[in-house]
Amino acid sequence: MSLRVLSVNKARCHRIMRLRPDRSYETVFTNTIIFKVDRNARKDEDAYKLLLLKVDEGNCYEPNTWVVPGGQIEDTDPTIEEAVKRQVLEHTGMEVEYVVSFIEPFLVSRGEETQEASLELRLGYLCTVFEYRLELDPDEFSAGRYFDKAMVKHLDMSETTRLTVDRAFEWWDT
Repeated sequence: MSLRVLSVNKARCHRIMRLRPDRSYETVFTNTIIFKVDRNARKDEDAYKLLLLKVDEGNCYEPNTWVVPGGQIEDTDPTIEEAVKRQVLEHTGMEVEYVVSFIEPFLVSRGEETQEASLELRLGYLCTVFEYRLELDPDEFSAGRYFDKAMVKHLDMSETTRLTVDRAFEWWDT
């Protein structure tokens, strides 16, 4: 997939990325991958760590689980890249410097496998930020931290987050 998808609007994305031509997507989400290099990592540790946010226990969306920054692309977002930047800023207080790479998309089906099931398209993007100073949205998140590949395996997260995280580390390792 080329980076051209970054410059298209939501409607065009639906046409380009159509994974199931017989059904349309209810929502399109961004999953943002932000790695940080830990220059103080020991030789037996991975120096590259991934930012994860812990969903607040009062949040109805998967409370007390770890997620990557991201969220729903809004109709008011001029491009997908702008949606990525908005979501990162809203959730972490960090400004995206560059959207570096597109990570393979995937489809999430909510509900029974029928015509009525809700479909979500998840688009993953690897980004760099200007500063790694984390300012969480306290209404949504109780913690934010950078984890290496070994530590991530032990965290409580949804299947979609786990898939996103696995793909992010696969991308980094290649």
